Amino acid sequence: VCEPSDGNTNLAKLRLDQIRDLDSPSDILSPTDRLPREVVAFFDAEIKLINILEPSQRYQTLLALIAIAAAGDWMSVIRLEELLSHMSGSDTACSDGSYPQVRRVLSSTRGLLSSLIFFGNLSPGHEESDRHRIGLYTRDLGWYIREDYNQDLVLAKRYLSEANIGERNLDRSYS
Repeated sequence: VCEPSDGNTNLAKLRLDQIRDLDSPSDILSPTDRLPREVVAFFDAEIKLINILEPSQRYQTLLALIAIAAAGDWMSVIRLEELLSHMSGSDTACSDGSYPQVRRVLSSTRGLLSSLIFFGNLSPGHEESDRHRIGLYTRDLGWYIREDYNQDLVLAKRYLSEANIGERNLDRSYS
């Protein structure tokens, strides 16, 4: 129970509630959906709170969640700021280290994203600027985002895919 929940007490309790509601102990071992319905309901409630934001902030927040889930683990705060700035159309580089787009998204996700500053030795492929990273607070959220449990995230993925196709077909002389 604890390992799939990444040690998160709330998610572990939701998993225990699901186990308690099963008809027999053998049901625990039967193949089911990756996430219990209680965990899905928990994330659905969190996404509903994101949906009350203004439309541009809502889509920027949903797209940030999708981008970080697609990255798989952690994303550099600089890279996320670049993506968010590009999505909002501002394309302004933040040289003072304040990262206003990332700060705005972090407050909008209400804890679904976490911030980490890495103090160890970096691998040769990473730069010093990669020390500050943003990631999903639990692996369950990554599964929730990737496996299309939520209609709002499915729509955001579709918009992102259409924008990507449109950008590839865009005549560069008009950019």
